[in-house]
Amino acid sequence: MHVEGPLIASEPGIAITAATDGAGLMQLPVPYIAPELTAGRLVTILTDWDQPQVDAFFLYYPSRRQMRPPLKALVDFLCEAYRQAPASKIVLSSLPSA
Repeated sequence: MHVEGPLIASEPGIAITAATDGAGLMQLPVPYIAPELTAGRLVTILTDWDQPQVDAFFLYYPSRRQMRPPLKALVDFLCEAYRQAPASKIVLSSLPSA
């Protein structure tokens, strides 16, 4: 199959469907494609360039000084949800103190 041009997908479901239909390669975090890998609809290649597995989330923002209230509410919410997640699902690293 010859591909004429790039396919750009901004939604993981579209990329997964395109890849399972044979449109080409894609790169997504393993949890997004685990069912397709298990079922054999997708296979991993280029394993030398795999992204490291990360069991955490990262939120980057300019500074904690003069943080706008909506951003502070989001950071507080995510940190609390992360702390309450089942321990088997996460690895606690340095979470910022609110």
